[in-house]
Amino acid sequence: MDIFYTARENIEIDVQWILRLLNERADYLSKIVDYDDWIVKDCYFRAVTSLWGPCSVDCFTSSISRKVRRFYSKYFNPDSLGVDSLKSNWVCETCWLVPPVSLVKKVIRHVSFCQWKGILVVPYWPSAPFWPFLVERGGVFRAFVCDFRAVENGGDVLLHGSNKSSLFGSENFSTPVLFLLLDGAVQ
Repeated sequence: MDIFYTARENIEIDVQWILRLLNERADYLSKIVDYDDWIVKDCYFRAVTSLWGPCSVDCFTSSISRKVRRFYSKYFNPDSLGVDSLKSNWVCETCWLVPPVSLVKKVIRHVSFCQWKGILVVPYWPSAPFWPFLVERGGVFRAFVCDFRAVENGGDVLLHGSNKSSLFGSENFSTPVLFLLLDGAVQ
């Protein structure tokens, strides 16, 4: 009712009922929540790119949270290069990589396959399935990790994206966050 009272003077609203059967796609799209949507604060992005150089493509983002002009997204987004960046060849790219934690291992494998460079942002989780792909038994990073920076309080680094109930970006997230400079040509 508030909408009708607000709009009654200068907006015309024409409401139409559409059978759910004829509106399945819009109905589905309206219910999508990206549970892996979390963002690195701009000040940290600027700090690491000023240290290691600019990124040419943002591989796991949306049109709202992208850090560079060229980007891949999880779902269709205006101006994106496509969905599922892991199906793309990143040769000659310097990638900004803030993947869902569940995809970190695949991202690391893609580094070797494409032999590209990038900046990977991950939580410091030695018990995570991706950890052995980054760190050797002796506790040192694998050869393709050229440099790194750690921030002790991850709550200072991350912001919520569209999912405001995510641990990532909340004040309860105090796990250290790693920024890793990767070079897939180094094996």
